[in-house]
Amino acid sequence: LRIVVGDGRSDFCVSEQADFVLAKGKLAAHARSRNLPHASFTTFAEAGRKLQHWVEGPASPVQPTAADRTAPRRA
Repeated sequence: LRIVVGDGRSDFCVSEQADFVLAKGKLAAHARSRNLPHASFTTFAEAGRKLQHWVEGPASPVQPTAADRTAPRRA
């Protein structure tokens, strides 16, 4: 499973190779425009909490909770 966590243009290329993107800023806009499976965050501390929740909880980054899902999973 490949997860990308990022916030800018330098993350665009790698995000398209990921199974799931945790994004803010320009990367979140890019993920939305490309219909990449992703969840948005506002601070990197929040991103860390989301990752921890997915690792420890029943949901996974590929199947985020309804509150986190902002794009459908890629085929």
